[in-house]
Amino acid sequence: MGIHKSFFYYESTKDDSEVEAAIRQKAEVTNEGFWKIFRLIRKDGHPWNHKKVHRVYEAIHFNKRKPLRKRLP
Repeated sequence: MGIHKSFFYYESTKDDSEVEAAIRQKAEVTNEGFWKIFRLIRKDGHPWNHKKVHRVYEAIHFNKRKPLRKRLP
């Protein structure tokens, strides 16, 4: 048992800098969450699907929470 040789040679080809830049740009415009940002990115014509955008969104720790409403007593 061991690790295959190919494991050491594999390098991921994912370059998410363009996705990250688009997320940061759209986050300045809106204070909403992931789906609003995703719709704005798709509206600009980018071909990325929601899974890729969400993976990058979570990787940069860019989770915006909605402010909690105060409950009446």
